[in-house]
Amino acid sequence: MRRMFFCFGRRDWLAAAICATIPLALMSGVSAASENSGGGRVAVELRGPWWFRQAGDQKPGAWMPATVPGCVHTDLLRNRRIADPFVGTNEKDQQWIEKLDWEYKTVLPADDTLLARERIELLWTGLDTYA
Repeated sequence: MRRMFFCFGRRDWLAAAICATIPLALMSGVSAASENSGGGRVAVELRGPWWFRQAGDQKPGAWMPATVPGCVHTDLLRNRRIADPFVGTNEKDQQWIEKLDWEYKTVLPADDTLLARERIELLWTGLDTYA
């Protein structure tokens, strides 16, 4: 059983190379569907677990648990990296978040049958305007 690894940043769109793992990212519900010349469509929902980090952060422990669908603000709050934005002037102090790129990742189990298909499509639902 091979695994396909999905992760991409806001500006990166999609950088993928199929080997044992493939890099790509997601902000909402997503599924992978594939079709081969013999027809027959297969769908696999990407339910996680999900992780996220500031794009390019190579420090140990940079990847934190994430909830998809969701957003970086709630993920940072859940991981105690920011204070509650609805208290006092915290929201003003957290404007830096939207100026950075963030990466999300998950793992999709993909057997040789799936990887041998002529086409594999990713169906993205609910991506934000920057993804």
